[in-house]
Amino acid sequence: MQKDEARQWLLDALDGIYHDLSCGLDISPGRCLRLEGQIDLLLAWQLLERNWLISEIENRYRQCCGEAVEAGFWQWQQQGVFVLPLRMREAPVYKSGT
Repeated sequence: MQKDEARQWLLDALDGIYHDLSCGLDISPGRCLRLEGQIDLLLAWQLLERNWLISEIENRYRQCCGEAVEAGFWQWQQQGVFVLPLRMREAPVYKSGT
């Protein structure tokens, strides 16, 4: 995978998540954790630049939620591992098997 391919793949994944979020849909923990792990790898392999990533996420978050990321996640980009800022209207609840 080249840098351009990695960027496009990530933009598509972010667009999907933030689109679903803006429609009021739940984002499953697995979907979020999987993307965060993939982002960590792309950063480690230097296929993404952290500043570019932060800028793209801030733009999508602002479009989706109508506020800056820092309004709800004041230190989100300073963490040791990457954490995707998401704020759902309600916590995702899944029906039990009963």
